[in-house]
Amino acid sequence: MSSEPPRFGIWTWGSCRHSHVVVLHPRRFSLGEVTGRHGEHIVDLGFMTIKYTNNDSRKNLNRRIEVVEVRSPVVIRNYGASSCNPSSRFDRIYLLMPPNNVTELEVRERVEERMVERESKTVRVTELIRYVEVPDVGAIEIDRKTLRVDTVEYKKYVLKVYVIKSPGKTVIELNGDTFPIKDKLKELGYKWDSLDKVWKKIVHNDYINVEIERLKGIDNVEVTVM
Repeated sequence: MSSEPPRFGIWTWGSCRHSHVVVLHPRRFSLGEVTGRHGEHIVDLGFMTIKYTNNDSRKNLNRRIEVVEVRSPVVIRNYGASSCNPSSRFDRIYLLMPPNNVTELEVRERVEERMVERESKTVRVTELIRYVEVPDVGAIEIDRKTLRVDTVEYKKYVLKVYVIKSPGKTVIELNGDTFPIKDKLKELGYKWDSLDKVWKKIVHNDYINVEIERLKGIDNVEVTVM
């Protein structure tokens, strides 16, 4: 733990060298968004006060941040790279406590799975989550990376089919879960009736069963003839 006033740099140099500073707690935002004005500024963020010095050039960022006062627990991430060599990358998490105590936190990892609906299927997303544990606050997430995505099951769309017969021809009307398959319905010759709010197609009476089988052939569709 250090009692020296915390100092951080936000800078870029060429295509490889860069340093960024992000507040993770009590609210998440980049300190690079605080001000773009040149010169030295005292900025009150509510939970802490900082001295923000902007010496940006036309091509690169060059900003210094000095923490003047901390009023509540603050978690800050400072990450970047000091050269083009991958080994020069750094990613450090600091806990700032009143008045101006600084502690570097240990980054932890855990793997989580969650179920997500994507279009016509349910997928299991496995993610690697990096986080830190903060006393009296709990776990603060740093970031998450998707490790794998597995399809669990496909969602069935329910298509309701109404067969309206008349001499020599039949009107087939469709409603239900039609929006996700509207392009396929267009391919099959159906047209949207904006007045009746249904998809319609006229077929010969002898081809009713053939048309219903074509509808059943659409992927992930459950056809119900009303």
